[in-house]
Amino acid sequence: MNKTKNLSILLFLGMVLFLNGPWAQAAGLEADWVLYNGKILTADTEDPAHFTIAEAVAIYDGKFVVVGNSQQAMDTVGPSTRRIDLAGKTVLPGLIETHLHVHSQTARHHLDRSVSSTDPPLLWTSKEEGLAQLRTLALQKKPGEWIIVGVRSRTWDRGNVESSPATPSITELDQAAPNQPVVLKLGDEPILVNNRALNILLERYPQGIPVIVKGQDGKPTGLLKSGAARTMPDFWPELSRQKVAELAPFYRKELEEVAARGVTTVGTRVDTNYSLRFYQLLDQREEMPVRMAYGTQMAAFHPQAELIYRRVPGLAGHGTPWLWLSGAAPGATDGRTGEGGACVHGNYPRDAKNFPQWRELPFGPNGNCRLTQNPEDTILRDSLLAAARFGWSVTNTHLSGDRGLDEYLDVLEEADKKYGITDLRFSADHCTYITEEQALRAKQLGVSFTCTFPSPFVDAEKGPLGVYKVLYGIERAADSVAPYRRLVRLGLKPSAHCESHRGWAFSCLQYAVTRKEEITGQVWGPQQRINRREALYTYTRWAAWHVWKEKYIGSIEPGKWADLVVLDQDYLTVPEDDIAQISPLLTIVGGKISYSEPSYAASEGLPTVGFQAPPDWWERNEAGSSF
Repeated sequence: MNKTKNLSILLFLGMVLFLNGPWAQAAGLEADWVLYNGKILTADTEDPAHFTIAEAVAIYDGKFVVVGNSQQAMDTVGPSTRRIDLAGKTVLPGLIETHLHVHSQTARHHLDRSVSSTDPPLLWTSKEEGLAQLRTLALQKKPGEWIIVGVRSRTWDRGNVESSPATPSITELDQAAPNQPVVLKLGDEPILVNNRALNILLERYPQGIPVIVKGQDGKPTGLLKSGAARTMPDFWPELSRQKVAELAPFYRKELEEVAARGVTTVGTRVDTNYSLRFYQLLDQREEMPVRMAYGTQMAAFHPQAELIYRRVPGLAGHGTPWLWLSGAAPGATDGRTGEGGACVHGNYPRDAKNFPQWRELPFGPNGNCRLTQNPEDTILRDSLLAAARFGWSVTNTHLSGDRGLDEYLDVLEEADKKYGITDLRFSADHCTYITEEQALRAKQLGVSFTCTFPSPFVDAEKGPLGVYKVLYGIERAADSVAPYRRLVRLGLKPSAHCESHRGWAFSCLQYAVTRKEEITGQVWGPQQRINRREALYTYTRWAAWHVWKEKYIGSIEPGKWADLVVLDQDYLTVPEDDIAQISPLLTIVGGKISYSEPSYAASEGLPTVGFQAPPDWWERNEAGSSF
């Protein structure tokens, strides 16, 4: 934006605040957009109960310049102004999804492989079949050329890799690919490597690095966890600029799908080599369909995290209006509840009928307690303390277990005593289980929570509610899983996210309001329900605070970035059980259309823009895959 245009906006906004009347003509400003005769839920106050409901907005140069009645907005109309008669339709601030796996969702649904993979995934039905595929692949490679592939299997995954008969030994990997370094990926971690790959890691870290798993003979098995698994990508082939340019449009496609949900900003974590570069290129080309706040994984489970944090300033909120840093993403403190990976105070029973994965319990009876389980592995704890020492916010932190949250808060209390962290907004993601005591501890530390919906309430007995019902009983489970009322009452400004690839933001809003299970109709923990105004704030004003942009997004106010969504139904009056059926008609980000529903676009003389899918394509009342 040039200086003349910037000065015009400042003068105009000054006259708006001073005169509060027909000032537009005096300022000589011609709006780019005027949307009038509507019901605009501005979210313009700290208290959700008392926000302004306006009739109209005017947008100029990507910002709201008028929020008021229709006449005030129409005073800015000029020959080039695009006008929309809302005819009573409801408008919300652009929704903000604070935890979404954009990178992995793009890789899986648009590329059919991880960007860091050299080849398509292996379909691992058995060890013999998998190794046969690996041998065939190795014959196509030059000596020394990396083989980095994901593994897809219905029976073999990261939850049972150490005990499964499908897991190959390091010797078997060597025999299948004797001339290439091999990495088999089961998610971010653990990974399986052969000796050629392992030796590359050990040359850099000759004293070893947690956790290189060893067998009873004291020799490496090829299984790498924690820092060892997360450090291995440092040695993988880099992405060329040509490859980044080739793949960036696929990331744009995923973000276009996000815009079709009415979401205008996402929070996500990024690998500095394998995903951030795509978003940077899209931002440089002005092709980002939505805004993005990113947590960098540059020091995640890294043995030299302190050195990285010391050398790189971590100013949360810094970046461009479309792409900015929200902090460091140092990793998950535990695993998933259904896998028995969540770090809990209770003991997982092996005979729970809804959770057959617990029969093996590869992480032990209390789950994967990464902060305390392995005394030799202090990488995550050290990383959290190093981030605090050098002023980094910590974001995108996966937490599933009640003990895992306590251990995380223990580390933060230590960090606060040493360095002071209450202004850094350390995050805890998912709200899987939070007691009153834990919420109070978090408040003292300035922790921000983002809660996952609707998965706990779709098939409750097989999700986190079912897990904690087995562990602690139905009353404790219903009161502590995603306890929105508790967080709101304590002033913790919780935000929300659906997380899945086809997740529907209005489903998340519905479950926050009703806490009603889709299958049975049972209401779990009605005392933790919030009203729909408060729920709206979890996706707007409070979410903006979570991603460090409360001055620019999250509400519809003069001077803020012009992000909004026009709805086909009234969010405030539609029956609670039908909130998930609300659909966006128009998504505007920074004064530009990122999504328009075809029939509505035609009726308003607008272009059809963005991702188009039938209504039943979206997961409106079901829990989808996060990845």
